[in-house]
Amino acid sequence: AGAEGPFAKKKSQASFLLNYRYSTLALFKLLKANFGTGTAVPEYQDLTFKVDVPTKKAGIFRFWGLGGLSKIELLGHVVDLNKPQKDLYGNENIDLYNKVQTGMFGFSHTYFISPKTYYKLMLAATHQTQKVDIDSIEPVLRQEIVRNQKVNLRQNKYSAHIMINSKLNSKNTVTAGIMVNVYDLKFADSILYGNVFVPLKYGKGYSALVEAYSMWKHKFTEQLSINLGMHAQYFSLSGSFAPEPRAGI
Repeated sequence: AGAEGPFAKKKSQASFLLNYRYSTLALFKLLKANFGTGTAVPEYQDLTFKVDVPTKKAGIFRFWGLGGLSKIELLGHVVDLNKPQKDLYGNENIDLYNKVQTGMFGFSHTYFISPKTYYKLMLAATHQTQKVDIDSIEPVLRQEIVRNQKVNLRQNKYSAHIMINSKLNSKNTVTAGIMVNVYDLKFADSILYGNVFVPLKYGKGYSALVEAYSMWKHKFTEQLSINLGMHAQYFSLSGSFAPEPRAGI
């Protein structure tokens, strides 16, 4: 389901775009379609939007976002061991419950400083989590089912990008910008030991990737141009710095 159009017919040029999707793969399953997941049917839904707000004096403002949910259950206890297996991801000795959540939100502002020069600012945040619960199935009688593993992964990313572009004349254009990405990570993997879940893997923390770039483009003719530039990046987790000159013709 979707909708798009202007917010107002006369006074404003602002417009929106909205779209929602929901999984219909269960219908294909009734038609005997094989997803490579055995008896499991992937389920998902997502919502996306974009809002465009152009103004005469303050530039162009844009907002956009996406949110999605998905899950799948790979159940080994329903597998018929007397038939050939076509499950690419499951295991007949475990029940696996997988859920994923994804979210993104962004904002940008474009402003023309002059007819030949503009700047653009972009801000964004993304979020993703994955939760997995795994149950073991007693392999002989296949009656006892015990939850023995839990996995929880999370990643947040916060991004900023500012750039300026100037067309000096019909033959020369220069561009420069800075990008910053901050990562917030957490992962936890625990297994059943006796009657208690104990950490198998665990970690969390922050890191940042900072990038700066500049580029000059010169057009000799309509068929021939040259690009010269410099790109540099610094990654806080390893403390590494990487300069990278670039040239193209």
